[in-house]
Amino acid sequence: MSLAHLLTRGGDRPTWQMLVQAYRGISPLLAREMVFRVTGTTDAPCAQTAAEPLADTMAALLALPHTHQWSPSFARENDAILDFAPYHLMQFGERTVPAPTISSAIQAYYEQETVASDYAGLKQEVQKALNAQRDRVMRRKQSLQQQQAIGEEAESLRTKGELLLAYATQINPRQKEVHLAVSPDQPPLCITLDPQLSVIENAQAYFKRYAQARDAARLIPRWLAQAEADLAYLDQLELDLALAKPADEMREVRRALAELGVEGTEVTAKQRRPGKPGKFSPPLTFTSADGMEIVVGRNARQNDHVTFELAAPSDLWLHARGVAGSHVIVRSSGRPVSRQTIEQAAALAAAYSAARNSTSIAVDYTERRNVRRMKGGGPGLVTYSGEKTIHVRPAPEN
Repeated sequence: MSLAHLLTRGGDRPTWQMLVQAYRGISPLLAREMVFRVTGTTDAPCAQTAAEPLADTMAALLALPHTHQWSPSFARENDAILDFAPYHLMQFGERTVPAPTISSAIQAYYEQETVASDYAGLKQEVQKALNAQRDRVMRRKQSLQQQQAIGEEAESLRTKGELLLAYATQINPRQKEVHLAVSPDQPPLCITLDPQLSVIENAQAYFKRYAQARDAARLIPRWLAQAEADLAYLDQLELDLALAKPADEMREVRRALAELGVEGTEVTAKQRRPGKPGKFSPPLTFTSADGMEIVVGRNARQNDHVTFELAAPSDLWLHARGVAGSHVIVRSSGRPVSRQTIEQAAALAAAYSAARNSTSIAVDYTERRNVRRMKGGGPGLVTYSGEKTIHVRPAPEN
């Protein structure tokens, strides 16, 4: 059946689909290329495709193994290679990049798949370590909360010890419990006794428990605050992992976990990348509509660097309210910051936060001089004051 007849029968069906079905050896990529070179689009229907120009284009491309007029190329979008071919991929327009040889194009394409696989494996490994550390901190927090509840009973323990001493002569040996009242107008307390101990020894045991509970009550609030700070830092690292695109940024998260002593996150000599030890990737920079530089930290280390090393005291500092997120600064050099620039910087703070999928996000902003490192917190954990709040839609990804 002639090509003209196939096109007539095809009607509204995409021409490339007809070619793949009717001609052995024509791939979908090659079929789309043939159609694009004739019609200027890959999805032209059969009814709108001229038979003679299509036949000429098919003949030229199918003759390449005999003419050897190769023009290898691959199509790239951002950092991803979409496809490759031994001919120039016109259908991808400006995204098409010439390749020295078809072998180099093939190698680049499949190396990309290997990198993607390594990236996914590394991300899964770091996420697993992060989850395990979060579970450990949560168990520590719950244990402290239980101890705190016991600590709140400290006065009751002391009272029971004092009552045992006061009524020691009235308590029979080997009793398992006794009911004693502090005063006639109060209900008696049920005091559990160890029948193997004397009344005095039971009283001393209550005083010992009282001293332990009292000391714990003094320390537990501090330990609980540290556990909360640790959880906040892990929230930030989880966001860092979610936003990490190059594998190097993911390794920074693993390095941060290793510094916490998390098992399984140590970086071996084989895994270490070339470069200076301890070197971290730079933050993102943008220019506002009125020419001010906006700097965005994309992980905990960058946040600390942006806020406490790059920013001047009078620079504007922004952060999504109440969630893990990037530190954003507007380097104003002492100039007033326009509302438009504040909105632009706030939209970036929203986009690089744990709330980035929301349609409206509260973002706090204040002068950098009002931001302080959180005592006992990890890198990038801060407290701040004098803030104002703006509600914005997250900036779209570029």
